Order: sequence, then C-alpha cells, then structure tokens
Amino acid sequence: MSTFIEIMNNYLEHSFVRYAIIVGLLIAICSSLIGVTLVLKRFSFIGDGLSHVAFGAMAMGTVLNLADNMLLTLPITIISAVVLLKSGQNAKIKGDAAIAMLSVSALAFGYLLLNIFSASSNVSGDVCTTLFGSTSILTLTERDVIICIILSVLIISSFIFLYHSIFDVTFDEDFATVNPYLGSDGVKPFIEVCKEENKVAPGIQWNQIHRAENLQDRIINYFRVSCQHCDNPACLPVCPAKAIYKGPHGEVLVDQSKCIGCGACAMACPYGAPKFNRSGKTSYWDVPALASVPLRPHQQRTPGKAERCTLCVQRTSNGQVPKCVEACAVKALTFVDYDNLTPEQKALVDKSVALNEAAGTKPKVRYIASYMDIAGRQEKMF
Repeated sequence: MSTFIEIMNNYLEHSFVRYAIIVGLLIAICSSLIGVTLVLKRFSFIGDGLSHVAFGAMAMGTVLNLADNMLLTLPITIISAVVLLKSGQNAKIKGDAAIAMLSVSALAFGYLLLNIFSASSNVSGDVCTTLFGSTSILTLTERDVIICIILSVLIISSFIFLYHSIFDVTFDEDFATVNPYLGSDGVKPFIEVCKEENKVAPGIQWNQIHRAENLQDRIINYFRVSCQHCDNPACLPVCPAKAIYKGPHGEVLVDQSKCIGCGACAMACPYGAPKFNRSGKTSYWDVPALASVPLRPHQQRTPGKAERCTLCVQRTSNGQVPKCVEACAVKALTFVDYDNLTPEQKALVDKSVALNEAAGTKPKVRYIASYMDIAGRQEKMF
C-alpha cells in the first residue's frame, strides 16, 4: 500500500497529471449526468458529432491564424449542440441521424481546410489528435483546467435546477410544452392549500384547473379559473340581499350574514364563481375528528350560502400573498397591487388579457397565454 502511495505521489508532483485527473473527473461527472438523457433522446453519438464540429471550427481558426482557437471553437460547438437538441423529435431528420449528417459534414469541411491551407506535413496526425485527444489530455494548461471547471459547474447547476424540465423533455417532448401547471408539483398542492387555508367544504372548489387543447400547435394549456374579482362584477347588482360587496383591495366578497342563498349571483356570473354547499357537509371525515381546531373568522361559513375565492383577504390585508400564489411550485401566479406596480409587474400586466373579455365585467385576474385565445374563451367553473 505504501508503495502505491509513493507512486501516486510521484505522479502527482507533475502538474500535467493533476490537470488530467481534475479534467477527467469533471468530464466523467458531467457525462454521467446528461448521458442518460441524451441516449434516451437518441443523441447517443452527440459527443462524437460535436467533436467533429469542434474539429471543423479549429480548422477555421487555424486558417484564420487565430491566436486562440477556443474563442471560435467553443461558441460554434455550443451553438451546434443547441440546434441539434432544439430541433428535437419534431424535425424531419431526428436524433443520431442528424448528428451523423452534421458530423460527416464538419469532418469533411475541416479536413478540406487543413489540406488546402496545410501548415503541417502530418495532416492525418493533426486530425486524429484534434478529434480523439490522443495527446491533448497531457498538454492541458492551467487556463484549460479553469475553463473546464467553470463549464462543469454551469452544467451541474443547470442539471440540478432544471431537473424536472429535463425529465419531462426526455420522456415526452410534447408533454413538456404544456402549461407549467402540468408535470410539476404545482397542481395538487395548489388546490389543497386553498382548501386547507380557507377550510373549503368537500365538493366545493374555489380554484379549478381547466384544460384547453391547441390542436394546430399540438399544445395543451392548463389554466386557473376562479372568481375574477371584477371591477364591474355582474353578481353585485343582482343580489337582492345586498350581500356582495368590494373588499379593501377591490376583492369581490360575500357577507354571509346577509346572503339568503337564492343563487342569483351564480346565474349572473359569466365565470360560474359563486358556489353553494347544498349538501351541508363541512368535514372530510365520516366520524368526528380526534382533535378539533377552532375555525378562524375567515374559515367560518354557513352551508347553503354563497362562497367563492376571496383572494385570501385575511392574508393580503397583512401584507402576504394569497395562499395559492405562495404554494405554486412553478411560480406561474403573481399577485400585484395595480396601484403600485413594479417595472417587472407592469411588463406582465401590459401583455396580459382577461378571460372572456366580451362579458364586460373588467376582471382583475389576468392571464398571459401564447397558445390560446384566453380573451375570447367563455370559461365557467363547473
């Protein structure tokens, strides 16, 4: 054992050995992380293909007499990788077939340049060294190692933070183009936290996730539907008991002490937001709970009377955001104060539209949708 340690110490005294070990380990880690994804996406030869692209780029750098070929090679290789992966399975030439065509073309182009503008008598040796790194791993400089470390950190960080998206794209590319609500941890908690925060009764939902298919673009949109908290709510003037009123921030709320449960608001609302607990059931349990927690004021409601999303007025009045906004794992929801918009929020509001604009109720809830006509959609809660 001591002999082995002595031998390793002797090797590690040489900087080129240390550099080779560091770079080799980093490449192994990065390759193991992204290798499974690339193989499943039929890009198993992308390493070989991109090495040929790099060779073509290095040949161009040599012809142009660049002092540092990396300045040209790295951008071209990265762009080629992005183009290959971006084309995905929707391209006419897919996966390894596209890589093969790019690989052969780049190799032929680079070899042609080196032959025409050859500065060496051993063109074949130069080609093999460039493509397969037969000596490059032993001639690494400190600068090469630093570049490798930076790129490795970027790759590993991207893989960690984009893991769910990478997973989606790997197994179903069309699935991954769906609105962020799908394929994430956002949907179920999104509904549950609303019920838990407000103690919404069984069978009643203040928030719903609706689905709209765009067959032309092969995209499925999932979007939230709830009370739209309109500036001109259709429900307010039709309530015979004057139980509907505006909250401190323009929320459309119901005074349950006045509500008579007639359902006029539900018939007038173009979004179907008012809900009524006609069953009278208020617990999810068929037997009394082992321990009961007293309901807070905003959780106390009378079955049979109108109820709806309140935008968690009990939270927003204390400077917090609504519970659904807080719980949305993919940050697809943003809560704004229309009177005090930040530049980022104003940019979002400027490109947002209301659901079913023709209803004329001027909703405060807005949507940003690229693949569906949200403004023309007559969507009601079920």
